Amino acid sequence: MAGLVTFKGQLYSFNSTGSGGALELRDTPFAGANDLGAPDRTAWESATRAYLASHPEINVIIWSWCGQVSSSTESDINTYLTLMNGLERDYPKVSFVYMTGHLDGSGTSGNLHQRNEQIRAYV
Repeated sequence: MAGLVTFKGQLYSFNSTGSGGALELRDTPFAGANDLGAPDRTAWESATRAYLASHPEINVIIWSWCGQVSSSTESDINTYLTLMNGLERDYPKVSFVYMTGHLDGSGTSGNLHQRNEQIRAYV
């Protein structure tokens, strides 16, 4: 993010409080989940609900994967998409950003690409 500020200017400034008109970025504020796959593939959803219940000022949520998309099944990704859809339905004033998995070198025929395409097709 700091590189974006350097490259594009103060429009993209951020900090942990939102002071000075910056984007308020809260990294890892959730209890009970670390990413979209840890400790399991669903804990992030209840952690999000708990966080939003105590922080109604939040208007954007993004979770990231570690490397779990590489080994995900179609069903695993459907679970992610279903849970995200439920959050969008229940919190219409919050924007939920969908995340694909990071590249792992398996190419366009690999499972990672197929699962990323599954996410993209849904969105």
